[in-house]
Amino acid sequence: MIGWNDHIKLIVSDVDDTIAEVYKEVSGEMVDELELLMSEGRNLFLISGQSFSNIYSRILRHINRKFLHQILVGHCNGAEVFGFEPSGDMIPEPIFSINNILNRKVNHREWRNIIRQILNEFNLEAFPVMDIDRFKVLTKNDCHCIMLDDRNVQISIDFINGLEMNNFSVDIRIPIIKRAEELFGCADLSVEPHLAGMCAIDFSIKGVTKGLPLTSLISSGKKYQIELPERIVFSDHREIEIWGDNFSVSKDGADCYMSLALPKESRSISFRNLSPADMPENYNLMVWDGEYRLHEGLLEYLQRREKINEVYKKKKVGVKK
Repeated sequence: MIGWNDHIKLIVSDVDDTIAEVYKEVSGEMVDELELLMSEGRNLFLISGQSFSNIYSRILRHINRKFLHQILVGHCNGAEVFGFEPSGDMIPEPIFSINNILNRKVNHREWRNIIRQILNEFNLEAFPVMDIDRFKVLTKNDCHCIMLDDRNVQISIDFINGLEMNNFSVDIRIPIIKRAEELFGCADLSVEPHLAGMCAIDFSIKGVTKGLPLTSLISSGKKYQIELPERIVFSDHREIEIWGDNFSVSKDGADCYMSLALPKESRSISFRNLSPADMPENYNLMVWDGEYRLHEGLLEYLQRREKINEVYKKKKVGVKK
């Protein structure tokens, strides 16, 4: 079983299916483990396709305010990054924003007009974000009903009821993405669609990836450093670890970009099963080998870290269990 890395000072982590189930609140057990990590002086950089308000309501509001200044939040796949004061209050202005590095501003009205056109062309009915079980009951599991979340710097649509429409034999997201690319191109908009998770599409500003805020905020050289907002210095790659569930190269996995933006030797752990052939080459990416997967796998990793290390050390010196 993968051993615990006790050198960690910064954990860069996905949220959905890694910290918590999609659209569900974080478990009390996970909160306990995250608070324990921060009490040991470790820090979290959460990067998610979700909005800041979604991440705050599902994750951060459950964490003791005294730890919030040890957390950075990159919402909308890192389009903006927010931090917290030692008091636990959010710093009003983003520490990083894609808007500050754009060569030209995006026409948000035209962007939303195109989204409405896509919904009409594909006969999709949009609903606001809500609890998944409630959504399924309300929509009677109709695949043409989707959840739409307008996050300003990103628009996301989730096919909660499934991806197979009656008139499409493939993942409905593929033709939607192709059509969106045509429409954004004709309108000369710097917006692009991406597969997101297992059943969603993110329409985001061009150039936004989960790696962008990392390359922007983490200074590299002989040492790595970041503002959190106080400065933390990393002496080597072992002090950074990446957690996620979407490292698939063939599916342009969003979490790959976190690994690609950091030292190749820094360890990444996928809590979703992944074929070796589908991993980024020459990166220190491992697939969690415990009993559970996704957020339950991460919880298993954290709850068993002392026991895991004992077994790992015995194996390393050739001692039988």
